[in-house]
Amino acid sequence: MDSSLGNSPDPKEFKPPKNHFVQLHAKMGNEDPVEPMPNPRTRPVTAEDPLELDIYYSLRSPYSYLALDRLLYLNSNYNVDMNIRIIFPVAARAPARFQMNWYFFRHVFFDAVRVADYEGIPYRWPKPDPITQDFKGGTSASFTIAPYAEQPYIEQLVLLGAAAQLQHKTPAFYNEVAHIIWDGTNDNWVPLLEGAVNAAGMDYEAVMKDIKENTDKYNAIWEQNAKDHAMTGHGGVPDMTIRGVSEPFFGEDRFDFFFWRLLQNGLTKRDEPIEPIVAKPLRWPDFLG
Repeated sequence: MDSSLGNSPDPKEFKPPKNHFVQLHAKMGNEDPVEPMPNPRTRPVTAEDPLELDIYYSLRSPYSYLALDRLLYLNSNYNVDMNIRIIFPVAARAPARFQMNWYFFRHVFFDAVRVADYEGIPYRWPKPDPITQDFKGGTSASFTIAPYAEQPYIEQLVLLGAAAQLQHKTPAFYNEVAHIIWDGTNDNWVPLLEGAVNAAGMDYEAVMKDIKENTDKYNAIWEQNAKDHAMTGHGGVPDMTIRGVSEPFFGEDRFDFFFWRLLQNGLTKRDEPIEPIVAKPLRWPDFLG
């Protein structure tokens, strides 16, 4: 793991933008929405003219990982153009807010295992955690997050995710990298990172060299992702949207609703699957059509 970067600005949570999607389309009390919901797409969805999707994703989010196989299966088998856009985890964007409710962390640890069991997804909390945080000590755990300057992993993961966007290889990148971090098949994902990036069709050494020499280019990617993510009206991940619409479908448990919205917009199947090809998820929403 290359922890010698240190050239990215400390990620800051943006103030809520004006006129984001939810603000414009929510019915607030007795007030009608500012704008009606966008009409569904009417032109045919084809391989040459697919539905374009933006998926805001964190490599430290268990729920992003638990949505991943369904997203990859969607991308492989349906006429969509999926761009998975890297986001700094909220533990880095707003650590004070992340050290919050007394129930939050233990619920996530418990619930993510339950979701993985239900979905039939191999899963374990990462070793090491992409964010350095005090989970030790049982009931005495402080949950304190180390300062950004003392985080050894997350900056490189985010900049590699930005590189995947620049190379238009995000499905392959997350298929390789997210699985080595989260699927529980190894006790240390760090030495496996280079091989995973190479397996995604990227040249790890060349990418890292360019990141060090042109860090601003990669910072611009995640910074724009953060702005566009905020314009959906949500701050959580995974946040699934149709590009140009930005209606947020937040959380792995909203995948069925997202798929339903894609069907309303004319979603069609590919003639042949594209890489990366993954097995059909156990809980695929066939009941929707």
